[in-house]
Amino acid sequence: MSATVRSEPRPSALSDRPTTYKSNLEEYEREGDVRLPFLLSYREVKLLGIAGVGFFLDAYDLFIINPVATMLQYRLYGGKDLPPGLEGFIKAGANIGSVIGQFAFGYSADYFGRKAVYGKELMLIIFATIGTICDPTGKPPSPPSQCQRPPRSPPPPLTLGALSPSGSLIWLAVWRIILGIGIGGDYPMVGLLRR
Repeated sequence: MSATVRSEPRPSALSDRPTTYKSNLEEYEREGDVRLPFLLSYREVKLLGIAGVGFFLDAYDLFIINPVATMLQYRLYGGKDLPPGLEGFIKAGANIGSVIGQFAFGYSADYFGRKAVYGKELMLIIFATIGTICDPTGKPPSPPSQCQRPPRSPPPPLTLGALSPSGSLIWLAVWRIILGIGIGGDYPMVGLLRR
């Protein structure tokens, strides 16, 4: 894509130089500098850094669930396996949401414009991440040791506001689907940002 350059005399008597018109793309890409094509400007390095960190965090959010599922086995089920249906729901939730988010935010960017839509998916990711880390698992009571006398009244089964282990996994899966929608929306937006 080349820039349009027109030379016309200026109506002003103050300058005899011809008027030069440049497209915004040319100003952004080269900024009038003569440089080697493999050297990047500050703007290009900044754009690559933002997009690179974004893709890294998106991939981290999608694939961190495997070690978290192992931790949840010990936290919620005392080392036993998670229920197979819930384990699959948790692990696939972000990927399912990612597909939904790609379509939803892609079509929204086409309809409303990318400037109006960009950033909304990042807010959704932040909101869903907060919802994910606020999973109310509670602390199950520890059994009394052999040396201690049993307490006179039995301890409550879970702390106030906690969910059952299955409820906790469903909470996590729903927030991971919402997180996936935001991550999926980030892919078409960053792709448009590069242009």
